[in-house]
Amino acid sequence: VLVGFLATAYVTLIIVGVYYCLDLLDDEYTNTIDKGVLGTIWRKAASRPAKTWEPVLRTAVLMYSDQQLVTGLAILASGYAQLSCGLSKSHWQIIVYLAWHSSLTHLATLTFLRRYFQENARARIWRSVLMLLLAVMLGVALLPTGDRNWRSAFFYDWNGDTSVLCDFRRLVAQDENDRFELDLANTPTMLVSILVLVSSYMTRLIKLSDRSTAFVRTWLRIKPGNRIKETLRDAADRAKKPDAVKYWRMKHFAVETAYVLLHAYFEILGSILWELLWLMLALAWGTHNLLTMTLSVGDKTKLIKWDFGQLLPVILLALPIFSLAQGFY
Repeated sequence: VLVGFLATAYVTLIIVGVYYCLDLLDDEYTNTIDKGVLGTIWRKAASRPAKTWEPVLRTAVLMYSDQQLVTGLAILASGYAQLSCGLSKSHWQIIVYLAWHSSLTHLATLTFLRRYFQENARARIWRSVLMLLLAVMLGVALLPTGDRNWRSAFFYDWNGDTSVLCDFRRLVAQDENDRFELDLANTPTMLVSILVLVSSYMTRLIKLSDRSTAFVRTWLRIKPGNRIKETLRDAADRAKKPDAVKYWRMKHFAVETAYVLLHAYFEILGSILWELLWLMLALAWGTHNLLTMTLSVGDKTKLIKWDFGQLLPVILLALPIFSLAQGFY
């Protein structure tokens, strides 16, 4: 089952990577870093791929985007439904990892669907509502992992693990001895995870609309950039005067250095290449933790045994691939 979930995430990564490398995105969505990378890739080619590939790959990305969003919601909904049935911490951690995979993969696909959602307001609204729902469900699922009583699932056995419902009850407990308490070992990881989740969702929600994108760009880049340029011109003019030349030259150098660094920082974070690299690192990190935890506890022969329940999800992976192939004919 895990192979089926993980394989879908990596197939999605491959498709968006091909989409990017074929240079099928509109120029307005790529910056100088993307243009430089794509120019290097296609420098020796006689011509770039035809734009006729774009609708097919966009449909495939949209299909996998929907799949990842629904998968994340379904995994978390199933987990929450099983809380009262004694769901263990080990299984809950697997659920969180799988939902994390689906969430990040879905967010990566939105970069390549900006034009589609900007032209389809209803689809954008429904997608935003479901994204917020997934973000809230995943954020709440992460909360127990920051408790001092939460031990990594690596230390648990499948049969001897405790119920995760006890950890959720600690979040609202009134007794001081049984109340949720932050822990130096677990809390930073939980807080970083939630921070990454919130920032990633806010960024993608903003980019789904041209109006919100323009608003944020104006107040975070254009206006501060113009202010810094005015400061640079003022420092350069004052540096020409005989008095306090050294001070204004130092100020001009410091402001110019900060401007160059901030510009490079925003260019890197705003590039599609960075989003692909971030997705690759996140998937690799999550896959390593998930497989390590799964293979380190319980009966390994049961975990790696292939029968109907394991074969079916993997075989079903071929369905969207067939749909993609049919789009070229």
